[in-house]
Amino acid sequence: GLEFADMNAAQQRQWVMQYLQEHPSLLIWDNLENVAGFPTGAPGLLEPSELAALDDFLSQVTQAGQSWALLVSRRQEEPWLSTPHLIEGLPGLPLHDRIELAGYILEKAGVGPGRVGPECLELLDLIEGHPLAMQIALPLLKHVPASVLVAEVRKGINTPPPATQEEGRDPYLTAIMEYSWGKMSHRSRTQRAVPSAGGGG
Repeated sequence: GLEFADMNAAQQRQWVMQYLQEHPSLLIWDNLENVAGFPTGAPGLLEPSELAALDDFLSQVTQAGQSWALLVSRRQEEPWLSTPHLIEGLPGLPLHDRIELAGYILEKAGVGPGRVGPECLELLDLIEGHPLAMQIALPLLKHVPASVLVAEVRKGINTPPPATQEEGRDPYLTAIMEYSWGKMSHRSRTQRAVPSAGGGG
């Protein structure tokens, strides 16, 4: 409220810290890699002194035992983060969940049963049950045989163009994104590119 807005930065930090120490809360911070710069070598959103202050803030908030922080990063670890923490990798979906999500995606995309065969399971294995990769790949089966899609994704994984490689991104995700982009019409590519270039929604 207005009282909080009238506080200086130090007072606001103290207020928030005290609140989180007294009220059980879960802080979720996605794309944490950007605060220190991502990809490696890129300027970060915070200066080293600000990273140290953030580390101290997280330490004080979480060590009180009332609140937790879920920090999501494309890096395996964040060197500036000294606060005691656990690191958990997020693997793809297990087989049962892959099949359930695949069925939903295929139905929504209007992919007929005749387009789905044993190669579809091979495709799910190839993209390791990654939900985003599945959302990109499976609708393509409406027009592309699964065997062709598997071959193209495998080719993209084994021989990725240098310009498409990105730190922290799995090769299969890059491969399916590149293949999907290549299948789009020029009009679709332009329509998808314009909003992000202009900052719109």
